[in-house]
Amino acid sequence: MLKDDTYTLSQQLSVNAGKEINEPQRVEATYTVKQGETITQIAQKFDLHVGTILEANKIPAEQSKIIKPGTILKIPSSDTVTSSDWLVTLNRAEEAERKAAEQKRQEELRKQLAKRGRAYAASSYSYSSGGYAGVDRSGLIVPISHNGISRGFSWGHSGIDYRANVGTPVRAAASGE
Repeated sequence: MLKDDTYTLSQQLSVNAGKEINEPQRVEATYTVKQGETITQIAQKFDLHVGTILEANKIPAEQSKIIKPGTILKIPSSDTVTSSDWLVTLNRAEEAERKAAEQKRQEELRKQLAKRGRAYAASSYSYSSGGYAGVDRSGLIVPISHNGISRGFSWGHSGIDYRANVGTPVRAAASGE
């Protein structure tokens, strides 16, 4: 020891020389999910991979975003999964949901267009001598490859405005004469 009650580095290192130091061991535990917590936050709290918690609790990756407050999770003592496969699975499921929602929206749009087309055709004049024979109402299509709809049917607006790049080809929504 030095005069001012401090130890030299070699003295400090020799204090625990030859002693076996036991590190605390983690044990399996349970954890109750709190309001607003995500599975990622819980995994970080316990220094584990998300996949480990999902696997220990038999939670499919697709359901990892919908854990509810009050759910009791098993927390393993160590990581059993180190890959990010759960995230790939989750992203695929979300993409499939987005595609299904877009298809449903497109189908609703087609139905609205067909309904408008039938209403328009029913109110249209039919000229026998002028060559106009009405509208073929079957098989209405979306007439343009678009980047979304900027405005749909509403009071005072009886059409659909599509967003598309300049020069995008436009087809007829249905055939007619």
